[in-house]
Amino acid sequence: MLDRNTIYAITIIVSGFLTRLINITKPILEVAMWRQCDTASIARNFYYNGMNIFYPQVMQGGATDGYIGGTEFQIYPFTVAILYQIFGVHEYLGRLVSIFAFCGGAFFLYKLSRKYVGETTSLIGLLFYTFNPYIFFYSRSFQPDSSMLFFSIAMLYFFSEWIDKEGWRRFALMTLCATLAFLIKIPTICLGLPLLYLCLIKYKHSFVMQWRLWLFACLSIIPTFLWYRHSHYLVSINNLTWSGLKLSSYTIYLDFSFYWRVFFTEIFERDLIYVGGIFLVLGIIFTFKKKEFGYIRYWLLAIIIFFFLGAEKR
Repeated sequence: MLDRNTIYAITIIVSGFLTRLINITKPILEVAMWRQCDTASIARNFYYNGMNIFYPQVMQGGATDGYIGGTEFQIYPFTVAILYQIFGVHEYLGRLVSIFAFCGGAFFLYKLSRKYVGETTSLIGLLFYTFNPYIFFYSRSFQPDSSMLFFSIAMLYFFSEWIDKEGWRRFALMTLCATLAFLIKIPTICLGLPLLYLCLIKYKHSFVMQWRLWLFACLSIIPTFLWYRHSHYLVSINNLTWSGLKLSSYTIYLDFSFYWRVFFTEIFERDLIYVGGIFLVLGIIFTFKKKEFGYIRYWLLAIIIFFFLGAEKR
């Protein structure tokens, strides 16, 4: 039997799902349209040229085969291409995959936050996450960002559950989610920071002796390394790349405008629309009052590191 707060959470997520269906058939000629069109072209080429996930192709290849390198693992457009096989080529199917990924991410965000901050705060956080304009856009766009968030949040949840209760089912789920999150967006490896925090809390410095943690690291990182090595090889075929694997130059961190653009314009102004920024600051202050909130603080620190690694992409 579902409790009242769980029903509230489901209601919020369903409301978010239904509102994201509005104008779902709208063309993807909107914000970040080049990125959406490129992702859509990969899904279309999977459908027309063969479902080989290891050799993604784009439309702007000219006389070449259009193989694109230097990109994330194309699990998102591959999933869309599978739907193309069933329902035909419709761009709204790409939006629909992102929307379902949002619902999954919102569900695990609620479960994770409820575990650490309680019911009421979790519902408020879920409400902000569901209807934040920035997240609203990217969670219905033809891009892998929503899928990345889903697998990242699910990884954090299942890892925290495994740390508390262990069990091979939880281990398998956290490893699968971690691997897919890293493959979709390699900077999500920064989320290893809150995982490390939980390991230190439970095992202290003996965590380095835990063979299951080493197994988790190998199973999630080795496939990621192999893919990005293969993706680098794909660049040599047609010399086509999004240059998505380059880290930011250190000189950008010496420019004050970088900090203003990322942390004020992008986060405080666009992501949190001022009001959310005030709650963020208050929330950070509040987390220092309770030791169990350390997991959330290190999660936030990992996100900040994520911003620094991709500074020139912002």
